[in-house]
Amino acid sequence: MEDLQDAGWRKITDDEWSKIVKGDAGDDREKWLPRILEIYSSSGLTEASGADKQKTWKTLLKMACPEEIV
Repeated sequence: MEDLQDAGWRKITDDEWSKIVKGDAGDDREKWLPRILEIYSSSGLTEASGADKQKTWKTLLKMACPEEIV
């Protein structure tokens, strides 16, 4: 996550994005990814390992999205 902050996410090529996020060309990631990273940065969350990664992402999504979406 830290590597993606400060516009580090812009270094991800469309090819790399498609491999990581299957089925998503990443055309609109510039609309939402910076906001997710901003929330992560201000949340006090730290990078997790293993199963904790899923919990961290769920927490981030709950913070970033309206309740009815998550």
